[in-house]
Amino acid sequence: MNNGLWLPMLGGLVLGSMLGGGGTYRWLTIRLKREAQHRQQMEQARQFSAQQLTQARRQVEQLQRDNQELRQAARPQPSLAPVPLPTWDAVQEARQQAEALLEDAAPFDRVMEFKDTEVMTRG
Repeated sequence: MNNGLWLPMLGGLVLGSMLGGGGTYRWLTIRLKREAQHRQQMEQARQFSAQQLTQARRQVEQLQRDNQELRQAARPQPSLAPVPLPTWDAVQEARQQAEALLEDAAPFDRVMEFKDTEVMTRG
């Protein structure tokens, strides 16, 4: 091969490399732009969901407050009237009545519904 053939081959190789590099650069640039747009959309979606979540939590808190107010309004207020304590005579009288009932009770007869357990020897 003479020197006249090396120069066009070397030029073709350099030109092909430059075209290949340019095509690769363009392809990567387009792909990176798509990824950046996708990342931006995801960030916007995340922010939107965070706003929705915050709004939903506020609504739940408001509903809980309203529910608590309705419960308190519907619940009767307890009366603070003192409960009268029984007198000593009433206590003694109740005790005597209980003792009288125990004395009058008939003795308890045991009714055997089942036969007593028997232990049998092995043998």
